[in-house]
Amino acid sequence: MDKDTGNNALIAYSFSAGSSLLSLHNETGEITLTSDLSNIAEDTLLKLTALARDHGQPPRSSTATVLVSLFTTSFTPGMDFSSSAYNFSVAENEPESTLVGTVKASTGSSLFQVTYTLRSHRDLFIVDKQGRISTSQALDKETQEWYTMEVEAVDSRTPPNTAVAMVTVRVEDVNEAPEFSHTSYSAVIFSIAPYKHPVVRVKATDPDSGENGQLEYSLEEPSSLFDVERSSGQVYVLSVEGQEGQVSLHVKATDPLGLSATIEVEVMIQDSASSDAVVISLNQPVNIVDREILEMERSLGQALGLTVKVSSVRSANSFGGGVRSSRDSAKTYVTFIAMDASNTVVPSEEVERKLESESEAVQVQLEKVFGEGLEYTVEKGPGTPDSTDQTIAIVLGVLLPLAIVGLVVMAVVTSVK
Repeated sequence: MDKDTGNNALIAYSFSAGSSLLSLHNETGEITLTSDLSNIAEDTLLKLTALARDHGQPPRSSTATVLVSLFTTSFTPGMDFSSSAYNFSVAENEPESTLVGTVKASTGSSLFQVTYTLRSHRDLFIVDKQGRISTSQALDKETQEWYTMEVEAVDSRTPPNTAVAMVTVRVEDVNEAPEFSHTSYSAVIFSIAPYKHPVVRVKATDPDSGENGQLEYSLEEPSSLFDVERSSGQVYVLSVEGQEGQVSLHVKATDPLGLSATIEVEVMIQDSASSDAVVISLNQPVNIVDREILEMERSLGQALGLTVKVSSVRSANSFGGGVRSSRDSAKTYVTFIAMDASNTVVPSEEVERKLESESEAVQVQLEKVFGEGLEYTVEKGPGTPDSTDQTIAIVLGVLLPLAIVGLVVMAVVTSVK
């Protein structure tokens, strides 16, 4: 046998040393007599070495010892299989007792009975009195594709004659449906969650190997609130503004041949006004903060004694249209909601007081995530720079043109007089 495919799996047989009495077929491996043995005067044991070589580059080979006994005495015709080797196949996941194939040994006389026995793999296959080989359990190609075993035939003579045949069974691939690792998923988000905010990642596996095991995720029914990334299974927010209550989604995992599995995702949307949100700024690049959201939630929650859920992460430069900051000058706004043990949203004023009273604990926990040198600041607005200067600029921008127009009007009126 050769586990390769194509030209690399073609095998050529030969004896390592020639024999004047026996011949080994180059393609089939069958050993035949090349003489009538008339010159054999006594019982003789021939010990030869068979060589199997594949057609790979470089070629790989294996050897086996062949013992042939030549007898000078006459005896009742022996027993032989109809073929020295049998090749069968069976589809994976077939139930037990599925017929694989049939072997046949002949005694040369109808007076004698034959019984068959498997010399190996008796935990997976059985052979009956008629030489029919069947499975004793379902087989899985991904576990093992090839099985090789010897079948021994024994007749009812005294003493009995025996014969052995080689049987090869290949387990054929059958496309199997994917399976989800959980029975369901659930998540809690807030109504202020922004676009692309991650909700939960679902995960399915496919028993098949290769391309048949590659899965694509989708929502069974389109939603205006949520969607799922096709390759990763990440469910994310489209828009939940103004929403409240539980939403049920059904996420489907489909393999390339169309088999699929579906799982339910329950999302609880908790109403939360922007006034419930707390904003802190970190002296870290936005991509670093975004990567450590889960650890940051855990650390902040531990310091504050609350459950923290981040709703958005934004770079300070996104408000001014600037380029991404370097690490030294980076500033990132993190907007989050905090909940108590009863999952009730804690007002932002109370969370901000906790941030101040537990500042040392918060500093220690955040440094565990981002390292030494971490600085954080509690901001006044929902994730934006202080709006006071912007408001003043807007007011001046409106009043100044009006004042100029007033002066022009007064000048026109004066000249008319």
